[in-house]
Amino acid sequence: MSRGERNMKKTVFSFVLAAILVLATISTARPELRCGWWVDLSDKPKLQTWATDYGLNFVHLNWALDGYIEAPAWYSIANIRAFLDEAQKYGIVSSISISRAAFGGVNDIVFSAFINGLKDHPALWGWYIGDEPELYSGNHQNLQHYYPLCKQLDPAHVAWIVNSVKVATSYADVTDLYAINMYPRSSSSLEFGDLWLRQSYDFWKTSYDLAKTNSKLPFLILPQGMGAGYLKYGDMTINELRYHVFTIVVQGIDKILLWTHTESNDTMKARGNQTIKQIMEIKGEMENGTTNSGLTVSQPATNLTYRYGVKGTSHVILAVNIANRGSASGLTLSNVRFTLPTGIRPSQVEVLNEGRTLPVTNGVFTDTFSKFAVHVYRFVAGTAHTLSAPTGLRVVDNSQR
Repeated sequence: MSRGERNMKKTVFSFVLAAILVLATISTARPELRCGWWVDLSDKPKLQTWATDYGLNFVHLNWALDGYIEAPAWYSIANIRAFLDEAQKYGIVSSISISRAAFGGVNDIVFSAFINGLKDHPALWGWYIGDEPELYSGNHQNLQHYYPLCKQLDPAHVAWIVNSVKVATSYADVTDLYAINMYPRSSSSLEFGDLWLRQSYDFWKTSYDLAKTNSKLPFLILPQGMGAGYLKYGDMTINELRYHVFTIVVQGIDKILLWTHTESNDTMKARGNQTIKQIMEIKGEMENGTTNSGLTVSQPATNLTYRYGVKGTSHVILAVNIANRGSASGLTLSNVRFTLPTGIRPSQVEVLNEGRTLPVTNGVFTDTFSKFAVHVYRFVAGTAHTLSAPTGLRVVDNSQR
């Protein structure tokens, strides 16, 4: 073998090794937790406050293509780009609606001009191409035209649809990811009186499992954020809303858009923002967390589900009481015992957003959960602790998603 051939062989080997290292890095990357509101163009002035006060980093811009066609002076490319500029300034990414395409009748030239005018913006997260299309005849056929056209025009961003309550797997050919919405009707006379609300965990889990099995990640959820005034949906109490949304976070699902700021009232907007803030306060730990592993807990996962995450020396345990969720009476879990990993020995844990602390003795603390209660525990350990990534899951690089 000549010197040149040996050098070429070394170069090829070095290139292959570098590629393997890059792929290994990507395959273990943790997706970023993104949480925020479904919004309108007129909400642009709120972006700064949402990001600064609540940590919001994700929005969906509704009615965009419709507005571009029907109200072009307001929904111009320039005005939408200005919205994206403002979002980028505060670390927010935005999905943009082109769901009119699902109903057909959109000129391909207009459709293409809209996407081409926005696809290069760094705050663009993806294209929302279909709103519950499975509920209407003809939408699948329309999406079989517009979805590939969207991907041809912009292969760099996701194109997605949302299904009502459960994933419609028959639409898998026209979406890059699985997403669902579910809007329980709140009972004004009985807290947690709605069965759908109590079973939020199950709705999310069933579809999330499908998303992982069918490589349709990131999985995205649109939980209820609106209140009274929209189709007689009631105002969730803050306990109901936290349960409804934290049953998403506890499973490691990392894309959440509350539906919808536009249709909500001031009460639910405030509760929605409060819930977003509480989620984003533990963003880093939840991104680095594992579900139902890393601790010993005295309740089975069918009663109490938890996610334990560490960022540096900050440890967070998110725990949700899902016991007896078939009944409005739920189940109180008394003296739940949490045993921390070997070597992790704080003197106390803070219960976030509740104004209390709990003593820790030899790595053990206890707490009580009223029905469907959500508790978030934070403590600082002297040294960083690494949690193992869950096995058997497909982990993809969604750092910008």
